[in-house]
Amino acid sequence: MHLDDFFEARLPAFREDTDWEKVLRILVLYRLLSPGSGWRLHRHWFGPTALADLLGADARAVQADTLYRCHDLLLPLKEELFGHLRQSWSDLFGARYEVLLYDLTSTYFECDVPADETDPRRFGYSRDKRSSAGQQSVQVVVALVVTPERLPLDYETFPDHTADKTTPAPAASRRAWSPSRSPATARSRIGSTAPGCARHAHARAAICCAPIWRRTIPS
Repeated sequence: MHLDDFFEARLPAFREDTDWEKVLRILVLYRLLSPGSGWRLHRHWFGPTALADLLGADARAVQADTLYRCHDLLLPLKEELFGHLRQSWSDLFGARYEVLLYDLTSTYFECDVPADETDPRRFGYSRDKRSSAGQQSVQVVVALVVTPERLPLDYETFPDHTADKTTPAPAASRRAWSPSRSPATARSRIGSTAPGCARHAHARAAICCAPIWRRTIPS
């Protein structure tokens, strides 16, 4: 997929004893093999592995502030990265984008609600029932768009008090999934027991609101 070439051309050059490409490799491997917090990576996970020898990195590559700074460097590359992935899915697997699957999840933060009103972290409905014990968590909604083969195309975040049925339109309207196709949006069936699928009158692609991790594709 040439991701090494993609990031080598865009991440800052090696400096201040920090090789950002190696830091990114460590973050990706950690997420694939044993996902957890950055604190756990720094304090417990990295040391017993062979990554220091394999990558030629030391403990400075997994300092907590270094890990978070690497995330900050990746965020501006989001649009370019997903464009690169979409082209790769087409070239390698013949992926097509007439039908896309869309689902929501949420993730929580152990913090107070930020004072900045533009920050999406808010109290809201907990999909993992964390509020059932009488406590609410500060959360965000994460929307994911994939192909029917579960190849990721994009994600979007929303404040946790956002109504589920309002999320597909803004998540889809800003994206160009393919030069010749424009995505449709499904507004009304997210959150119901049956999946929903909608197509705009002039759209050549449809976004289906279906559970991504069950192979449920509306006919």
